[in-house]
Amino acid sequence: MLRNSLSRWFQQFSAQIERQCSEVLLLFTILYLVVTFFHGGRRFWYDELFTFYMARLPDLQTIWAALKDGADHNPPLLYVATKISHSLFGYGEFATRVPAMLGYLLMCFSLLIFVGRRSGRTYGMAAMVFPLMTGAYSYATEARSYGMVLGFGAAAVVAYQFAADRVHRRLSVASLAIFLSAALLTHSYAVLLLVPFGMSEAVRTWTQRRGDLPVIAAVILPALSILIYLPILATLNSYVLNTVVFQPSFASLMACYKTLFDPVVWPILIALAMIAISALSLGAEPQPLTRSEFPLPFHEVVLTAFLLAVPVLAMIVAALVTRVFMNRYGLSAVIGASILLCSSASWVARRSRTVGAALFLLFLACFVVQSALWFRDVLNGRQQYSMRAKPPLQLSKLQNDLPLVISNGLLFLQVDHYESPEIVSRLHFLTDRASALSYMGTDMFDKHYPVIRKWFPIRGKTSSYSDFMKANKRFLMIGSYEQVLEWLPHKLVADGVHLRYVGEYAWGVGDVIVLEAQQDGSSSSGNGTPP
Repeated sequence: MLRNSLSRWFQQFSAQIERQCSEVLLLFTILYLVVTFFHGGRRFWYDELFTFYMARLPDLQTIWAALKDGADHNPPLLYVATKISHSLFGYGEFATRVPAMLGYLLMCFSLLIFVGRRSGRTYGMAAMVFPLMTGAYSYATEARSYGMVLGFGAAAVVAYQFAADRVHRRLSVASLAIFLSAALLTHSYAVLLLVPFGMSEAVRTWTQRRGDLPVIAAVILPALSILIYLPILATLNSYVLNTVVFQPSFASLMACYKTLFDPVVWPILIALAMIAISALSLGAEPQPLTRSEFPLPFHEVVLTAFLLAVPVLAMIVAALVTRVFMNRYGLSAVIGASILLCSSASWVARRSRTVGAALFLLFLACFVVQSALWFRDVLNGRQQYSMRAKPPLQLSKLQNDLPLVISNGLLFLQVDHYESPEIVSRLHFLTDRASALSYMGTDMFDKHYPVIRKWFPIRGKTSSYSDFMKANKRFLMIGSYEQVLEWLPHKLVADGVHLRYVGEYAWGVGDVIVLEAQQDGSSSSGNGTPP
């Protein structure tokens, strides 16, 4: 009885959302924008500040000059989009993240269209919501290229489907070339998107025994964007990047997939259980599934499979060419996972609208619950901040006659951007290439900070370790001895500098340790601990 009631309810629900698709999409968009808006209000972290400062440069010519000088290493479309957003919404954190937010939303709508055309509208809606539960969602509010690349990449998938189906032929072929070019002009690793499209079109050519020259051209021509990368990435060759943070390995590849799909393990298991129950719910003899009934044609299966394998492609490129691999370079796998999961569900469930509606409702409920838990944690964190095991760090309460040395290059830029002029006047970042290479395996900060000081309004001081130590016998150091991108604590210990533990504190950027450094011949006042 309960099963029949649920079945009838889901049938009515699926019919309702298909009839009122526009209203459902409007509500989804409002939900997405509201939740993402609150996510987007947090402070910038190191990488995002590069986007912010680059977009504040006066014109595209200046931006290009800064890129060629090595100030940042993304193609220029990111900064153009951010500059437009600044002109519309101001210069805050939210405005700087608008391009990523809209890019991620474009990906969700593109998945709706792609899956909906093959499997039905309810499965398309499920595919639309699925990325919001994955680890990729955090990049919807990161002021870097990744949200835009996901949006352009997914839009290119839809354009490719239309072009192959000869729907709005000229427009779809042109859109395919435009969206792929836009992705490649936003991030250099977006070049990996050419592999799934190229493999898919090769399979389509083989199965049809003839090539589709307009589509082939639309896939190949965006590769010309690589020429723009050459002057931008040239400066990377001068950096030593032999640190575990960047090195490609099987463990880092697994960490990429884990980051993306760990949050959706339980929703996927529940979805699989729902599909299995629905397949047996009528008690009839199960009908064998055939490949010919799969909603995606073979070339689209190849396309989505290679999208799912983008992290593997990124690892290969990192191992052979760039020497740098980060989890976020494989985000496009979410596009492939969404398509394959929801298309497979429709195949097993015989395109049952009831199952599609149930998946949509399940994924949407999971997103709402995840968002509610996040809001709860934020509120509890603000209300109980002073009750945490580590007290909050207030730089203004530190001993005000000593220099403040930030030992972490990532952290220095954030402190420099957000702290008051009084604090920044005491702020230092030290460089020593030999020590950086010895303890970190990379000289990225030593070589990069002199460049970005030419283009960004950095207020704190950057000094060589030797010059600073000659001029300052005592100072306060903020950092973490275990941080893999810090060499200063190790160097101070090796040089026999006395380090007095001041305290460990909670900060907006994470937990930090404050130490008072004292060279021989100087005396400690003993009052360095904040109240």
